Amino acid sequence: MSAYSDDFKREAVRAVRLGETVPKVAKRLKCSPSSLRGWVAKFSDEDLGLVVVTCATCGAERWNDDGPCGSCGAEPADPDDEKARDGDDLAAAGARVVAVFGAFASRVMVEMPTRLAEELFNEPLADCSRTEIFDGVERDLAEITKRDADLGRSALAGLCRGLALELENPYNSATSKAQCAGQLRDTLAQLRELAPPERKASGLDDLKSDRSARLAGGAGTAD
Repeated sequence: MSAYSDDFKREAVRAVRLGETVPKVAKRLKCSPSSLRGWVAKFSDEDLGLVVVTCATCGAERWNDDGPCGSCGAEPADPDDEKARDGDDLAAAGARVVAVFGAFASRVMVEMPTRLAEELFNEPLADCSRTEIFDGVERDLAEITKRDADLGRSALAGLCRGLALELENPYNSATSKAQCAGQLRDTLAQLRELAPPERKASGLDDLKSDRSARLAGGAGTAD
């Protein structure tokens, strides 16, 4: 019969899986290193209740040991916190996933209203960096929409918004952003060419406007 219980062995193996060395754990728990190595080979991650999780703050991968993140020090999210786990509430409040990226699709970019982000992260965002590219593209598209409403809702307009988001993405490389910038410039130029020219007021329009004003003034005097 083994001198060590399965619970003892699991505790030892868990310590090794969470980063401690075999000699250190063996010395602390007063067991032989060779025995500990055998237990490590025997017990699976499932046996130990260990699952790889991603830190919600910095994206680093770690075990679900309920401790702070080793990379950024952030505490794990409270599983009872509805804000941390209820995607339906976030979507209803205006949040949406706009891009999936990273190795094995491990990261996502989420667009949400500033007020919601301040509530979730409990900090003001006024001092955060911003390029204002997306806002500028929206202004340009608004002008195009005034000239042609359908064109302002077209796939080309959607492409402009998508390219602007790629330029805002802090994880995109400089090369990728340069390519997106060139494509955005060309697409906006194409939209401006397709849009009908802005109608400028002619001298005749000015005369009609003056005549209408005089008639309105005369009618007021007659009353």
